[in-house]
Amino acid sequence: MSQSRLFLSVVIPAYNNANDIEACVRSIVQHAGETDCEILVINNNSTDNTKSVVESMGLGQVKILDCATQGVSHARNMGIDTAQGEFVTFVDADDEVDEAFLKAID
Repeated sequence: MSQSRLFLSVVIPAYNNANDIEACVRSIVQHAGETDCEILVINNNSTDNTKSVVESMGLGQVKILDCATQGVSHARNMGIDTAQGEFVTFVDADDEVDEAFLKAID
């Protein structure tokens, strides 16, 4: 992981999560508040429109990375390798975080 001024990188492995991914990302954005973070959606070769859903959100702190279907562990590792935050955390694409999301880190 490279040095950066980002505080947190949130890695979301996604495979065919078009129905869930927007709510997941929006919950992170909402509850991260002023925290300097990036959201890395690792599109694990989805065959639905997961990638286009994320792209259509137009959020600057969200990056979409494509990887071959090699499973969730490979996607998480790709996220770790790409992350620029001081801390890295993982959220599943069908999860939504709440207001306690960052309290353990703060």
